[in-house]
Amino acid sequence: MRWFSTLRARAGLVVDDALIYVTGGIAAAKIESTYTNREPGFVDEQHNLDGTRWGLAGGVGAEFALHNNWSLNTELLYLQFRKNT
Repeated sequence: MRWFSTLRARAGLVVDDALIYVTGGIAAAKIESTYTNREPGFVDEQHNLDGTRWGLAGGVGAEFALHNNWSLNTELLYLQFRKNT
């Protein structure tokens, strides 16, 4: 994966100075794959596949308000993309 980008929404619960949330949306990534076809007695064939793939993104996270408009954020993000066949 060379790069990825997401477009997500998040919703959660505010507890004191913390926001605990779930997030979900769409994702795009530049994924490069190389496949080698090996058969005894034949020359190896190599196939390169690359391009932008679209998929889904989902996760959970927490954001903590510190002071003077500063915050600290942590997030667990899962990305799933369609397989190239």
